[in-house]
Amino acid sequence: MNTAKQVNIMIGLLLVAFLAFATYFVTEPAREQAARETQDATMAERGATLFVNNCRPCHGLEGQGPDDGGIAPKLHNVAFLVLDAKNPFNLPKTVDGEAKGIHDFLFDTISCGRTNAAMPPWAQSHGGSLANIQIEYIVSMITQGRWDLVKEIGDEHDKLALDAEAAAFSMYGKSYAAPVAADAVTADQKKAVGKAIAYKDPKAKKFADLPAADRKTVLENYKKTIYADPTGVTITSKNCGQYGAAAQDFRDRNPFGAPAAAGGGAASSDPVKLGQTAAQANGCAACHSVTGGAGVGPTWKGLAGSKVDLADGSSVTADDAYLKESIENPNAKIVKGFAAGIMPQEIAKQLKPGDIDNIIAYIKSLK
Repeated sequence: MNTAKQVNIMIGLLLVAFLAFATYFVTEPAREQAARETQDATMAERGATLFVNNCRPCHGLEGQGPDDGGIAPKLHNVAFLVLDAKNPFNLPKTVDGEAKGIHDFLFDTISCGRTNAAMPPWAQSHGGSLANIQIEYIVSMITQGRWDLVKEIGDEHDKLALDAEAAAFSMYGKSYAAPVAADAVTADQKKAVGKAIAYKDPKAKKFADLPAADRKTVLENYKKTIYADPTGVTITSKNCGQYGAAAQDFRDRNPFGAPAAAGGGAASSDPVKLGQTAAQANGCAACHSVTGGAGVGPTWKGLAGSKVDLADGSSVTADDAYLKESIENPNAKIVKGFAAGIMPQEIAKQLKPGDIDNIIAYIKSLK
């Protein structure tokens, strides 16, 4: 092979390599997005299964809390929704600070439980039964709003149990908690519902075959067996719960609220409103209540201008300089009764220009 042919082959190979690299470079963002979506879907599905198996008795099958037979707060809530750049609502992506605040609020509450509440610690590090990655799955499901998966998985889990309840109702006129002959139990039925129910009797009906009124009765009977009884829940102060009254403030978040003024006008120029928006966007409400209630951090209600007792035994007036320093350097002056290092040390770097002054204006408005 002569030199000219060798050169042409080398040029051709280089051209092919260049085209392959260019194609890979152009399509890489799409592959990354697809991989991220696949990972999110997997995490949400695993979180849905864990929710059905662990959280449903208190929060309800679809996270509706008291509206769905549960005794715990509603989790099927837009306040916990984190939107990505390609969300189906065509809304702005949830800013990183706000997304982190939502994640930490949910993760810490599941991990540590809630002091003086029925919510126990679930993290293995706090004596619970879930690994951190399992809690991440649940948080991912909630922040993605994948309650459709919870319903789908829960319904599948319920099918055999509801059929067993329906069989008992059609045969005996009472729930499957009533004893029946031991030889009437199949291994699968016993494993699935933990009760003795026969399908052998030709009179036995499945849930879907019952009249509407009977289905309602059977469903209510079944709910009594899977949802927590408030009288039987032990309230504890020994868990590591947090967030106090700040939890309710945090639940008021609404990513669907229009940032612009009513009627489509320009966004507000009021520093107080801008400060409130910045505080919500950066997850401040997850730790600081605005109602005077206890939280991970000091309440903002009545804070401005007040005397603040510090952990070192000294005190300081909460003037503008103190508030600004507390945002820019959270560990500079630790308030008595609170721990150092809880507030993100880099919070000031994620704020936009003017946010600190606006947040201070907002704090000063909370009399």
